[in-house]
Amino acid sequence: MTEELASSYESLAAIFRFSAELQGDIHSDEFIQRWLKELLAITESDWLVLRLCESAGQQLGAGVSSDAGWRGEPIRLEQTASGTGPIEARAFFQRSDVWFDPGWPVLPGDPIAGLAQGGCGFAHPLCVNDTVVGVLTAGRRDKPQFAAGQVGVIQTFGDFLCLQLRSRQIQEEQVRVRLNTRDLEIAANIQRALLPERLPTVPGISLAGFYRSAREIGGDYYDALPTGDGSILLVVADVMGKGLPAAMFAFMFRSLVRARRELAPQPGQFLAWLNQNLFQELDRAEMFITAQLAFLDCHRREIRIAGAGHPPFLSVNSAGDVREIRSGGPPLGIQAHAAFPEETHALSGSRFLMFTDGLYEARNSNGDLLGLDAVKASLASAGSAAESGDLIQRRFARLLVDFEQGAPTADDTAFIVIAGNDTPLL
Repeated sequence: MTEELASSYESLAAIFRFSAELQGDIHSDEFIQRWLKELLAITESDWLVLRLCESAGQQLGAGVSSDAGWRGEPIRLEQTASGTGPIEARAFFQRSDVWFDPGWPVLPGDPIAGLAQGGCGFAHPLCVNDTVVGVLTAGRRDKPQFAAGQVGVIQTFGDFLCLQLRSRQIQEEQVRVRLNTRDLEIAANIQRALLPERLPTVPGISLAGFYRSAREIGGDYYDALPTGDGSILLVVADVMGKGLPAAMFAFMFRSLVRARRELAPQPGQFLAWLNQNLFQELDRAEMFITAQLAFLDCHRREIRIAGAGHPPFLSVNSAGDVREIRSGGPPLGIQAHAAFPEETHALSGSRFLMFTDGLYEARNSNGDLLGLDAVKASLASAGSAAESGDLIQRRFARLLVDFEQGAPTADDTAFIVIAGNDTPLL
């Protein structure tokens, strides 16, 4: 009893020292290996191997051993049946200690065969919240099997070690998540700052824009750029995908558009220039951009439109007749030397809508799509009522909310409303 009490005290003291050291950032392989050697002395083991689960529980990692000369390979768990295979894998699947000795030896080919040859010991599964997160294996050479007290110390130390490491891992993951979230918040603020704060005011026409992203940041973009002669270039674009990669290409697209706004009167040529300057980067990333440019020629009272694989440009007259104006060119990044035809339409008395596919691909809680017909029907009502750009913008924003019924936003959405009347533009 005295020996057991002394052993228990020594074990408890070691665990307290270990816990104190874990408060620092020192749980490297060298740190674990040092404490495995401490456990060797306490339990009279000859060797110890600790493996932790990796790849979302698909394998046991290469492991850390008290024997600095031992090198283990990861154990792929999906390739191992629960009742066969390496000792450590069996302990993982059985969720109980697996013992070995000369009568039940470790088989050749087992990762620990070199350590366990002719000896005895056991593999102990390490559990946190009913989930096996690792395996600690202890062995002896030329010694009798571990006594019950020694087994208890190994099990307790292994469970405590694993719990502490898992706790530290969760803390680090939480820190990474907070940092990533903060980075995304900053990126989202930057992206919102790149959108026009207000659209230009022009006599005889009202403009309104709308934007929302499915995630913190997105790949949709809209803009309205005065050209210096009273005319305006309107831009709507949609980068394939969502999140940070899409947002980066949206920013590149915006920078190029603003760098060459003198090309605005020829939107088809402008798209061709944008395509040539973005093609290499888009092709390398296996991405593409759909876009639509509309030049409001305030002198001629007309709008010139060109598109690159984008949803149709919609127009509606005062009678509520909706017309689709289809884009003729391919998305940017598909063909290096593509052509982008233009169409010209009168501005007076009409309402126009240019938008990304997130508008009509909105989904409700049942998974149903809003659809282009619903968008056209709402635009027809706006045309019949001769609504302003702001009223039409609010109409479609309300349409999205009413249809989705609180369902998560399925895709980034951007649109611009152009409402003309018979008042002279200049």
